[in-house]
Amino acid sequence: MTDLARQPLPAERRGGNPTALAFQSSGLALAATQWGEDQGSPPIVLLHGWKDHGRMWDAVGTGLAARYRVIAPDLRGHGDSAWSPDGDYSILAMLGDLNALIDQHAGSPVSLVAHSMGADIAMRFAAAFPEKVKSLFVIEGFGLGAAHRRRLFRRPVHDRYRRAIMDRNNNSSDHSYASVADARARFARAHPKFSAELVDRFLAHGLRHDAQANAWFWKRDPKLVAPAMLGPELNALRQLWRHIDCPVLHLRGGASPFADPQAEGLADCFRTARYAVFEGAGHWVHHEQPERFMALLEEFLA
Repeated sequence: MTDLARQPLPAERRGGNPTALAFQSSGLALAATQWGEDQGSPPIVLLHGWKDHGRMWDAVGTGLAARYRVIAPDLRGHGDSAWSPDGDYSILAMLGDLNALIDQHAGSPVSLVAHSMGADIAMRFAAAFPEKVKSLFVIEGFGLGAAHRRRLFRRPVHDRYRRAIMDRNNNSSDHSYASVADARARFARAHPKFSAELVDRFLAHGLRHDAQANAWFWKRDPKLVAPAMLGPELNALRQLWRHIDCPVLHLRGGASPFADPQAEGLADCFRTARYAVFEGAGHWVHHEQPERFMALLEEFLA
């Protein structure tokens, strides 16, 4: 199979010299990228969301590398990390992976900057291991908003479980593309606010070519199942979040369908939290308004 990432992008699009890292978790070979070589610099771990990969943080890693040691893993089943042989993509498994990464590479206490599913993982980790987390920057970390959840969860819980199991068993192949240009066009249509550079970066590190099928596929495991954040376990999460004692900043997009923690009564779960909204931005806040995001992030980390 051909890895598109091994075909270099133009120099102006490479954005620095990140270093590839490898680590192990529960026998699974996982991949990460590091920016900044100084082992004495404060560590930051960047966590991507569902069906994303760590190299989408390139601009953030490059921007922070002069002052921090920045590490962005490919979560299991994503990017260059191995696929779970038993299809275990549970939040608990990914929490174990994050713990392994911190112990093997990042060190602690660490600052966590995380988006979507990655933010869900980061908040749970900060509650379970408060001694390992210095600060927590959460981007769109609360799942779909109340109106969307009502539609999502209107089916009886037993039916949702049945469908999820059947989807996992039947979803043995991901969407294929005849060419990189075909994949690029589809991805760009789905993310009209992404820059051309960002689209190229996603494809460069997110596609693989299958010579036998003569087609391009996403590197991610097609058995990945969408996380149901803020579903039936919301009450348990409320109790968990109350154990987070580091500084927290919650950022959301004003045009995003994801939950507003203040409007939905979740703010009282966090003792030391700030809240920010970027009007006009959707779920991918940090990609849609990158300059504003970097300014807020650097101010928070200082």
